[in-house]
Amino acid sequence: MLPATTPPPPARSRSTWIAVALLLLGHALLAAAGGPRSEPFGSLLAWSLAGAGWTIAVRAVLRGQPLPSLRVLLLVALVARLIAFTGDPSDDLARYVWEGRVQRAGFDPYRLPPHAGELAALAARAPEFAQINHPEWTAIYPPLTQLVQRTLVGIAPNAWSFRIAFLLAEAALVGLLIGELRRRGQPPQRVLIYAWSPLAIFATAHEVHSDVLAALLLFAALATLVRQRHTLAGALASCAVFAKFLPLVAAPALLTEASRASPRRPRSLVLFGAGALLAGAVLLWPFRHSGSALLSSFSRFGAELHFNDALPSLLRGAFGLQATPWISAALGLAAAGWIWARTPPDAFLRAALLLAVMLLLLPTLHPWYLMLLLPFLVLFPWWGWLAFTLTSALTWLALLELRRSGQWVEWPWLRLPEYAPLALWLSWRAARILSRRRVSTRSAP
Repeated sequence: MLPATTPPPPARSRSTWIAVALLLLGHALLAAAGGPRSEPFGSLLAWSLAGAGWTIAVRAVLRGQPLPSLRVLLLVALVARLIAFTGDPSDDLARYVWEGRVQRAGFDPYRLPPHAGELAALAARAPEFAQINHPEWTAIYPPLTQLVQRTLVGIAPNAWSFRIAFLLAEAALVGLLIGELRRRGQPPQRVLIYAWSPLAIFATAHEVHSDVLAALLLFAALATLVRQRHTLAGALASCAVFAKFLPLVAAPALLTEASRASPRRPRSLVLFGAGALLAGAVLLWPFRHSGSALLSSFSRFGAELHFNDALPSLLRGAFGLQATPWISAALGLAAAGWIWARTPPDAFLRAALLLAVMLLLLPTLHPWYLMLLLPFLVLFPWWGWLAFTLTSALTWLALLELRRSGQWVEWPWLRLPEYAPLALWLSWRAARILSRRRVSTRSAP
């Protein structure tokens, strides 16, 4: 009788290493091209290579196929970001550095736009001044982001200080994602949905957008809240809002989770609120003299700028510009009510759904705005939104007209291929919900 032998471990799929090669090659070509502002078509081709590699990897991890160890997956993510560091940052970085300089010089960026006469001497010494977008606008970023800008400019007024800081923020976010995956009994390798995402690598390491700060703080608030640390969760939630105002839409999910812990005694909700108020007061204190100017550019942004929006563009055509914000707000409230009534009491799921609804209703939707939702797609891999993180790069083609005429002109027909996968997924989900409702209605006595 032959001795029993243990079966050999499954061989790692070759497709994973193909995915690694495509991912790294795509980001290398994207960095070599400089980015979409330098070469829109070339950048889009490089993006397609990186997106193909990511798609192969996501498909493998969701199907449970053999993958390299978690350390190897994270190493690949780090290498991709180091490659992306060599690309050209966006003009948002010029605004970050400038507003940090303004604060360190003793001025208020919420009251003085870059072209203000009081800042002329400072502008003459600032190499980034010529790259600032909308120099007639005051600061739009909330207080926490302003304080981060001031701190990093004090360390080094260049892209490297911001890139390293945002890389550390991403490392913390990846750690939280791995912890949440393990808490849910899911394989930690699924973190590659975020760690290998071309959107995350490009938006943070290449173009140096600050959205990762809000994404980290919001996810940290939820992770802390489900572990019953209510005061800290409230403080983190307040920090998320003051990093970028958009996480405020997740407040119903946070408040519901905080109150669910002790329905008869509101102690947990009080602790959550106390943490949020205390953190908000600390962050607002340095800008206590700004007053209503703190929100002036943010409200102006929502009212005057429209780009790549989904539902608002349809509503403007049907009901006019003045009625669109009110109808969008009504649709958002209705969706929030449906989410609260129809979804399981999972704070992460409800926050993800609220963020998704918000993104569909925003009057301006740049690709890096999806960074708020991307960490939640690790837990809930909705394929329509995963595809949208790739197809949103089609907005780069609008830069062709900017380079030719110097004017920002949107091509509306690009929204068809950009939004098509998301629209198909939403339709499929709606059909499934309706079919389940019909089945439950027929089976009821």
